[in-house]
Amino acid sequence: MGSNQRRTRLVEQEEKNNLIAFQKIVIDISFDFMNINQATFDEKVQNLLEKIGNFFMVDRTYLFLLNLSNETMNYSYEWCNDGITPQIETLEEVPLTMFSWWLEQLQTNNLVYIENVDDMSKKASMEQEDLRRQGIKSVVSVPIIVEGTLQGFIGIDSVKEIKKWTNENIELLHSMAKILSNGINQIDDEKKITYLTSHNDVTGLPNRSLLRNHFVQKNSGWSMIFVNVDGFKLIKNTLGHKQGDVLLKQISSRLVSVGGKLDSIYHLGGDEFILCLTDCSSKTILESEVSRIFDYFKKPFILKNQEYFITSSMGVSQYPADGEDIEMLIKHANLAMDHAKSLGKNQYCIFTNKLKDKELATLDLTKDLYKAMERNELALHYQPQVSRSTNKIVGLEVLLRWNHPVWGNISPATFIPLAEKTRLIVPIGKWILETACRQWKSWEERAKLLARLLLIFQCTN
Repeated sequence: MGSNQRRTRLVEQEEKNNLIAFQKIVIDISFDFMNINQATFDEKVQNLLEKIGNFFMVDRTYLFLLNLSNETMNYSYEWCNDGITPQIETLEEVPLTMFSWWLEQLQTNNLVYIENVDDMSKKASMEQEDLRRQGIKSVVSVPIIVEGTLQGFIGIDSVKEIKKWTNENIELLHSMAKILSNGINQIDDEKKITYLTSHNDVTGLPNRSLLRNHFVQKNSGWSMIFVNVDGFKLIKNTLGHKQGDVLLKQISSRLVSVGGKLDSIYHLGGDEFILCLTDCSSKTILESEVSRIFDYFKKPFILKNQEYFITSSMGVSQYPADGEDIEMLIKHANLAMDHAKSLGKNQYCIFTNKLKDKELATLDLTKDLYKAMERNELALHYQPQVSRSTNKIVGLEVLLRWNHPVWGNISPATFIPLAEKTRLIVPIGKWILETACRQWKSWEERAKLLARLLLIFQCTN
């Protein structure tokens, strides 16, 4: 075999080995990025840059990420070979206008190819100046496109010598850019899911899950205010769900601007908000802060180009006096808010143990009400209706009474609202009608009833 043939075979074998190595690095990094997330992104990107740098034996590999919201970019990640000065902290929050030529090349040609920095176009004077500052002699860079938008670029530098970049260099960079693009897109999706699960989808405010995290960081001396919008259901039912959402957005916007001792705001859902206040150890400070919150509800809200005056009811619980865990604090603040609503709305109430005892008593009473009919504890009383003109009995009013085995006679003003709230009013109403009709149907019972009514009528005259 001649020397030329041996040389050709060696070249072919070297190219084959390079191709295998090239494919291996792409496969390895692709596999590594399959399970990428926010926690592992930095480590995996750093590993990617290191593998590229070692594979091509270049001086530096880097990744720039764009922040399109404020039109800046950051030199976010970097790998340097031995003896090369890092530049990672020298390019932060760089205005995109400083790299306008560079970005145009990426978007137009899908590539920035600079064999010799000294030969750059006059249009790239700003980029040339920065590259010289970093001591870069040659550079090649490709864009990272995520869902059709330029999100960054990855590149390799030669600092020690002028370098001609091969198609292999460019092809690998494009492969890495695609892997990075998929990784960034995956993390963006993760961020969106995380955001949706931790924020209210209408107002964008943090929800209950973030409130739990917030509570872990709290010290004693802070207060929780449970805010409920008065009449929200009426607004939603009359103007529609869309206008209900508009109202919630306006309310959240006003609450965010409260300031003062207000530390954070959470939207639990519907018309329920949680406000956390710091340094509210005294009642005077707390009342002042609550008063300022009420002030933000005094101005009208605009719905369908019309003014609506909306009020709120608030309940306050304090840590750690009213609970040492977040759920207990929410429960007690909610209980205080319910009491404020029962007093006429548009006011606030601070949680006390008396409210808790009253709530427990109500729960017990509700439980007993379910069994009242079975135990024959309900009774009907009849009150005559007398005509003023004839002075005769013209009808009867049926009155419901509950004789509790422990508490005695319970006022209808107490148990009727409970019956309505628990929907027990329906079977109780049916029982009243059936019992009244049955009693009136019985002649004996009717005679006794008439005698009692006549006696009552005579006594009252």
